[in-house]
Amino acid sequence: MISSIGGGGGIGKTWLALRWAHANADRFPDGQLYVNLRGFDPTAHPVGWPAAVRGFLEALGVEPARVPAEPEAQASLYRTLVAGRRMLVVLDDARDAATVIPLLPGTPTSAVLVTSRRQLASLVTTHGARPLPLDVLPDGEARELIVRQVGAARVAGQPDAVADILRFCGGLPLALGIVAARAGLRPDLALSSIAAELTTAASPLDVLDGDEVTTNLRVAHLVQEQVAGRYRMHDLVRVFAAERAAGDPAGSRSALCRLVDHHLHTAHAAALLLSPQRDPLSLTPAAPGVTAERLDDLAAALAWFTREHQVLLATIEHTGGNGLDARTGQLSWTLATYFDRQGHWHDWATVARRAVESTRRLGDRPAQAQAHRLLAGACSNLGWYAEAQANLHAALDLFAALGDDEGRAHTHFDLSMLHDRQRRPREALPHGRQSLALYERVGSPLKQAVALNAIGWYHSQLGEHHEAITFCRRALALSQQVGSAYGQANTWDSIGFAHHHLGEYGQAVDCFQQALTLFAEMGDRHAEGIVLDHLGDTWAAAGRPDAARDAWRRSLVLFEELGHADSEAVRRKLTARPDG
Repeated sequence: MISSIGGGGGIGKTWLALRWAHANADRFPDGQLYVNLRGFDPTAHPVGWPAAVRGFLEALGVEPARVPAEPEAQASLYRTLVAGRRMLVVLDDARDAATVIPLLPGTPTSAVLVTSRRQLASLVTTHGARPLPLDVLPDGEARELIVRQVGAARVAGQPDAVADILRFCGGLPLALGIVAARAGLRPDLALSSIAAELTTAASPLDVLDGDEVTTNLRVAHLVQEQVAGRYRMHDLVRVFAAERAAGDPAGSRSALCRLVDHHLHTAHAAALLLSPQRDPLSLTPAAPGVTAERLDDLAAALAWFTREHQVLLATIEHTGGNGLDARTGQLSWTLATYFDRQGHWHDWATVARRAVESTRRLGDRPAQAQAHRLLAGACSNLGWYAEAQANLHAALDLFAALGDDEGRAHTHFDLSMLHDRQRRPREALPHGRQSLALYERVGSPLKQAVALNAIGWYHSQLGEHHEAITFCRRALALSQQVGSAYGQANTWDSIGFAHHHLGEYGQAVDCFQQALTLFAEMGDRHAEGIVLDHLGDTWAAAGRPDAARDAWRRSLVLFEELGHADSEAVRRKLTARPDG
């Protein structure tokens, strides 16, 4: 069943849909899904169906790493998950039928409520939607709404004022509710005074000026606290804020800069907690009055990024092209590690594209080169290899023109990893060697160790395991010299992989155990799962099926908790053996 509730803004479409949804919740035991598509939001761009689908997948419990790369595949997964379920889907403020259709469940067991300012006729003709048009309230019902709020005696005593109010509001429920609430809060205020304000004000929102602004807005439910400390504004509050900003451009820009600086400086500190080995940005001091949040450890940084995820996305969308292009690129940089580790690769690609655009407008070539690298990382994770390679070559050209050998080294390393991800170790190897040579030139032992380990890994993928061990032993020595536990752990895993393929199973097991100990100390559960998978392979090859199954089971637990794409491969190893 699909019902399409139509009517103008403020007519009560959302109110009706949500009230019906709450009243009929018990009819949908498998749950409810809601999305505000913002089709006619004056302050934000409409939400496209791909973004809405991703939100639904998250609400349905799909781990980010399991979300397919392409929007059509995501929509297919969404329809598969809701097939046969008894659910209610509320699609609020749709701009057109094209946005709605990909969000419709594929089976008739669910119900859909759609609200829109348009009729969405094609939804009725092609999908059998039942139209429910809403119109303004007739005078009698509009008068009843005011009577319920301010009292019958007060209305009866001032008929002319009530008539003016009704005429001004034109039967629009939202306008009537705001005025009635104001009158109800001020029983001493004559309705004629309110009517005079409404009819003479330059803007309808002028009636909210004065000492009672905050109180009136709160009682009219225009600002709501969704969760502790977090608020959502009604569209009228945004309009009011925009009017105030238009009257004070300098103050508006100052407020925006404070908001952006708060998020930028906090996000920068959080990013370095997530990845201490990254070279920090050179940020300008925060605007006066800005206080960054204090984050004491990695867990606090991750929690902050998770909490502010959507706010940071919205901030980046607003800064680009609004005179804050430098901050756009910097904010994008701060989000890269968080998005990478959490599997939010679509969002990573979005903000990285904004960074490329902003740095290009600025003519800031070093920042533009870094933005291309970040965009390439997101595209690589999404399987968009051609776009990733194009961005890395763009970054390489910029770094070369700048004479930035370290930037070139980073980019060659990224190109080697991109080829490795496509199972092309022979193409990866030259880039790995080039990155090593450049890291040696600029004198970066930590990065040299990373490059040496990568080169060793590529040799292993080519079946050249002795060469792999030679390079990885050099990497291990450098990692130990600079005190990089992460570098040591990764290298022990690579050495173990090479020993395994040389048939030296005892040595491989020892290497994997070294890696596991280090990764456990760092709390890197993702890497632990990978090493446990490798360890299981080695135990199986060594004729120790019980030990192999134990390692694979531990790996599978971690992969499933993380929503890792390799979960199914490990599960197949366990089920492939009759006693598994």
